Amino acid sequence: MADCATRLTEAKAALHAVQIGESITSVTLHDGRNNTYKPVSIAALKKYVKELDAECGTSESTPQIRRGCINFYG
Repeated sequence: MADCATRLTEAKAALHAVQIGESITSVTLHDGRNNTYKPVSIAALKKYVKELDAECGTSESTPQIRRGCINFYG
């Protein structure tokens, strides 16, 4: 089974291939199944990329929490 970053890279490559006009693209899903996307299912592929972005923590919409230093006094 591929890790999250690998699946995300594959999904983004598949989306790119479909968007530039390649007729069929296949992606291996996290559960090991293959899924084939055709140009008519670009929306489904975009949704999958967003889901992977959220799962991997790379989504631009994921808020980044900045924490300050921990100080110990004593």
